[in-house]
Amino acid sequence: MFRQLVFVLLALLLAACNLSVPQATPTVAPTRTPSPTPPITDTPIPTLVALAATDTATPTDQPTATPTATDTPTPTATDQPTATLTFTPSPTDTPTATPTATDTPTPTATDQPTATPTDTPTATDTPAPTATDTPVPSPTPIPLIPTDTPTATLTPTDTPTGTFTPTITPTPTASDTATLPPLPTLTPPPTLTATRTLSPAELTLLFQPTPSPTRTLSPAELTVFFAPSPTPGPTLPATPTFVTAEAALTDTPAATPSPAEASPQAGPPTFTATPQPTVALRVTLAPTLPAPPVVPTFIPANPQTRAFALSAGGGAAGFNLPHNDPALFARNPVDPNLYASTDTAGNLYLTGTINYRPDTSPFSQFIAQSRDENNAYVSAINWSPDGRYLAFITAGRKLADDGVWYFEPGQFPPLHLLVDCPTPGFPGCLIVSNPTDPDLWESRAVYWSPASDALLVSLFLPGENRTALIVLPVTRDERARDWRPPVLRYQYGAWSRDGGRILVSGAAPDGRVYVSWLNRDGSFSEMVYDAEANGLWMGFASSAADGRIYALGAPGDRNGPREPLRIYDQAGRALTPPVGTGFPERVEWSPDGRAVFIQTGGRQYIADINGGLRDITGQVAGARAINWVAGDLPPSEETPPSSGIPSGVVAGSAYQPGQQLRIYALELNIRTGPGTTFGIARAALRSGEYIAILAGPVTTPDNLVWWQVQTADGVIGWIAGQINGESTLGP
Repeated sequence: MFRQLVFVLLALLLAACNLSVPQATPTVAPTRTPSPTPPITDTPIPTLVALAATDTATPTDQPTATPTATDTPTPTATDQPTATLTFTPSPTDTPTATPTATDTPTPTATDQPTATPTDTPTATDTPAPTATDTPVPSPTPIPLIPTDTPTATLTPTDTPTGTFTPTITPTPTASDTATLPPLPTLTPPPTLTATRTLSPAELTLLFQPTPSPTRTLSPAELTVFFAPSPTPGPTLPATPTFVTAEAALTDTPAATPSPAEASPQAGPPTFTATPQPTVALRVTLAPTLPAPPVVPTFIPANPQTRAFALSAGGGAAGFNLPHNDPALFARNPVDPNLYASTDTAGNLYLTGTINYRPDTSPFSQFIAQSRDENNAYVSAINWSPDGRYLAFITAGRKLADDGVWYFEPGQFPPLHLLVDCPTPGFPGCLIVSNPTDPDLWESRAVYWSPASDALLVSLFLPGENRTALIVLPVTRDERARDWRPPVLRYQYGAWSRDGGRILVSGAAPDGRVYVSWLNRDGSFSEMVYDAEANGLWMGFASSAADGRIYALGAPGDRNGPREPLRIYDQAGRALTPPVGTGFPERVEWSPDGRAVFIQTGGRQYIADINGGLRDITGQVAGARAINWVAGDLPPSEETPPSSGIPSGVVAGSAYQPGQQLRIYALELNIRTGPGTTFGIARAALRSGEYIAILAGPVTTPDNLVWWQVQTADGVIGWIAGQINGESTLGP
């Protein structure tokens, strides 16, 4: 009995020795199932199950982390078995998932290596033996105690030749027969393809333009439109679109259909087919110039000093003033070399024959840097017809200096003729002895009588929210400012050519809208046209040099016009298309009364009594100081185009020498040179007329591209063939 007990204890001791064999961490902790790493073969590899284990690995337990090699100490020689062990699984113990790992010693709680699964398990390298000690083998295998899953019976199969140093790898080694549980679906990263150069055909398809959605054209776009010709010819590089063509300031009739007069069409108008060529060249074509093209740039000598003069003769010119940011200018009608001007801060300057900045009251030696800090901000200036006096308005809105002033440069300092009272309690209100009816007023504009003996002042009445008029006698009496003349509640006013009467328009004191004459004392003289009775609103009336009366108007009543204004004659006939898209912000008639400058919606226009209408916004090129001048235009100080103009067509340009093209714009000027400043308009080309290309292109800062051409009549000059990127020419 004792011997049997000893034998049993010895067997248990030997079995316990097997526990020192390096253990492989199973997928469910704390399983201690060693699994020697077998050579990679194509045959199933049995699973080594520890004797003392109570749980075996289940197919659903997946490794969750990647162990490091430092977590695996090298086992000693005493941890190895002394006999050949054969592990034979029982017939019923068919594992469904048996991940295998390399041999590891029994780790501590913190040393348990786990493996992170990958989509494709891979086998690890077989470790090399590091020791030769062999422990005593167990005589017989002891079956495992059944637990949740069947266990395997140990059967000697291999004879280890040494101690293996396990190598931990990030992925477990699974047997070929193991059936792994389904892994979570992973989204593979996008597959990168090799970069290659696209063929020309592919590039053509890739960069095909996307058709833009159809939209309603604005009135400005309808002013000038283009139409493709049915006559066969070369295809334009771009589909013609609607643009406003550049044109000169002339008195030549140029009836341009307005949006209201244009009939709706399904598409752009077409031209009557004409055999080509239609332009018989009268010059020898210059040879094609080599590329790149010479593109001269014409800019003002100093863009910060630029002003713009309009001539009654139809011309216009940009010129420079000797101070920055000009806002207003007026040229002396007697001395064309003498100018009065202001900057955007409202400082007043006199330049030309004399050069100085007035610094006596209401001014000071301090030069204001902004409108807010200028107590004597100048908002209007005007020379007397005899050239002696300069009238101006100050609107600093801080002191009693606001109102109407005049002086004779070099003879006497400014005199205050009218003190403003724009708000209740304003300092100027306490100076005037008759501040009633109305009790608030503010000066807005001044107009000299033809005899230079009086001023017609346009007022704004804040308490009534309307404009009105005052006639101020010119005097040297310094106390004249203490008395305010009677206020005439007519909306607009202008002097007659002889100065004996005042032409009024717009809303009258009773609210009716008409054009009439007043006597100089403000009494009613004569009705000219009862606009309201004829369904019109009419204002800004002016007397022309020939005695005829013109005004701006539109359908409407005393509540105002219902569309943009146009020129009307004294019989109520419309002479021009509507100007711009809204009510004017500024209106200035030319010295002869035959043309009018209108600023509306941030754009500038010239309209004349012959029906001409010009959008000069691009020609003005952002200048703020714009005004009419009598006589010749001032000499331009801009850089002249003395060089850089190509003598022929530049190679690679849009057109070829001698190419026959049609005018797509309704009207397009032909000028003596490239540009609106230096090129004088010689004639106006109409839609459908043919030209032949001679030289170009020349690009100017106002975004115009110029070409030298010859017309069918033999006229040679320059036209704007491209405006803001849109072509004015086509086949």
